[in-house]
Amino acid sequence: MKFICNQCQRTIFNRRLEHCEFCGAQIPEQLRLTTQEQEELEDEYLESRRHKGSISREPATRGGDFSSDWCWDE
Repeated sequence: MKFICNQCQRTIFNRRLEHCEFCGAQIPEQLRLTTQEQEELEDEYLESRRHKGSISREPATRGGDFSSDWCWDE
């Protein structure tokens, strides 16, 4: 299934957002990911990172900010 913005007819690339990234129109709830789906995706992402050996524990909080699980070596 292709997810298209009703307003601008562009592809919805991030179904976690409430508004279209191109035109700002509200994305209908039935096209957005549910909270459970978002959590499942984040769990899958974290599990894949653990299998690659890049992280060894759960982050302190959830929230979809995948940039917070790494840091620069000092």
